[in-house]
Amino acid sequence: MPVCCAWTHTVRHFWELSRGRDTSLLSCPHATPQWRCMSFLVAGRRVMSVKPCAVPTQVTCKATLTDLQKEILFNDDVIAINQDITPQGRPIVTGNASLWARFLSDDSVAVAFYNENDVAINVHLDFSSLAKMDPLPVPSAATWSATTKATVRDLWAHTDGAAVTGGYPAGDATLAVQPHEAKLFRFTKTA
Repeated sequence: MPVCCAWTHTVRHFWELSRGRDTSLLSCPHATPQWRCMSFLVAGRRVMSVKPCAVPTQVTCKATLTDLQKEILFNDDVIAINQDITPQGRPIVTGNASLWARFLSDDSVAVAFYNENDVAINVHLDFSSLAKMDPLPVPSAATWSATTKATVRDLWAHTDGAAVTGGYPAGDATLAVQPHEAKLFRFTKTA
């Protein structure tokens, strides 16, 4: 079977979804009779044309990633949070999407400061609010309080900050979060 048709069996459901919308699909003599050979590639929400099956050639794709995409996709600190076995993160306060927390298997907590607005906001995390999440995501969440001391790691900048007590930023300070920006930190309790 030519390379251009070898993958039709794994993605043939796309043909069913696109039937009648794309007349460039050609019959492929090498595919099973009930399926037409794919003449397009589905990538995300875009449909990109490729060579029709009548000319058996290998379809190749070359990924082009920007530096920002590489920074996001290959960030080991963020991948570690994503791959942790604990429940997914959720808003710390129900109805407020500016602070999200995910408790991790090593008893640290990842907190995202998120701004969905079109203007900058100032946000402060009180560690005691982690203990008030309803329901508590993990039992260790109840141990975070106004006297909890923790180290801070900025996961986008890959830098460790000074230890803080009771919240972040230290004291009554706030963190400026620009429109549609997310800042991600990992807090680890100190003895």
